[in-house]
Amino acid sequence: MLIFFISQTYTLLNAKSKISFFLNATLHQVNGIANSIDSKIQYDSIYISGYVRVVSKSLKTGNGIRDAQMYRSIKADKYEYIEFFPDSLVKNAIFGKLKISGIERYISVPINMKFENNFTFVSGEFKILLSDFQITRPKFGFIEVSDTVNISFDLVYQKEQ
Repeated sequence: MLIFFISQTYTLLNAKSKISFFLNATLHQVNGIANSIDSKIQYDSIYISGYVRVVSKSLKTGNGIRDAQMYRSIKADKYEYIEFFPDSLVKNAIFGKLKISGIERYISVPINMKFENNFTFVSGEFKILLSDFQITRPKFGFIEVSDTVNISFDLVYQKEQ
């Protein structure tokens, strides 16, 4: 008996999706969002592939000077995108390569997935270390950001017909 798994393609609804990040700095917390997210995922009950892509210069913290320093730190002029390439999904975790500033790291991210009609809702949180991606932490006099960046996401996908 042969069993066929039909892979479905899901496209991100950018206007309904959100990626946020925050990190600690001396005397305050820096909060930011990604304004330009693109993603397409192929998924069945066994396999997952595709990409989640953020335009590096779409990261905003509400402070233009701080944003310019962040773009220098992540080499946004050279590396236009921050990308995640999923390759497996096990229980409530997705695994894949995260690429920032030209450096790739294999990561696992705990997620919640909910299917509703032709939509899939994916949310989660994870942490990265800037040092893992060879990113120099920005400094402004005595103010320095932490090595740890917290990332949260709420992504809404629509199944392609």
